[in-house]
Amino acid sequence: MPLVTTGMTSSPLLPLPVPRWPHCGEDATSLDPVGCRGHQVPGESLCLAHLAPAARATYLATLSPGDDIDHCGTTFTSPLLSELLNALRDPTSGRAHLGRGRFDGATFSDSAGFEDATFSDVAWFGGATFSADAHFRGATFSADAQFIEATFSAGAWFGGATFSLSPR
Repeated sequence: MPLVTTGMTSSPLLPLPVPRWPHCGEDATSLDPVGCRGHQVPGESLCLAHLAPAARATYLATLSPGDDIDHCGTTFTSPLLSELLNALRDPTSGRAHLGRGRFDGATFSDSAGFEDATFSDVAWFGGATFSADAHFRGATFSADAQFIEATFSAGAWFGGATFSLSPR
């Protein structure tokens, strides 16, 4: 079992649980038999981060502003997140418009730019890891925005963000 070393002590690294969603599994090893925990892209066996460029482009071309997306457990670089948000960009407002956005357990390996994005349904970031700045300036959350157990290792910017719940 791998060890995590901190200072003079070490402890066994606990294995991460198997995700509750259909996951990618790329890069599975004997030490990590689950592999990538990214949610499979609809119609594919891999997550957005592991899709070949042509398959990624095909998937992104199917998206329209306001679509629900589920990228739980996926690892995002800034360019990958930009590709996703650009596919959801409303040509009239110029803002990325997501319906339900699921990013539970996602990892944002560098700056996460959700500036001016509109979430018209629930935005889930539970257990997400933001390794660099997280920018939500000017974002609009029209339903619940959940960041339970999210980890921010740098700045989290919500200036000008709007949080409003529509009556249920």
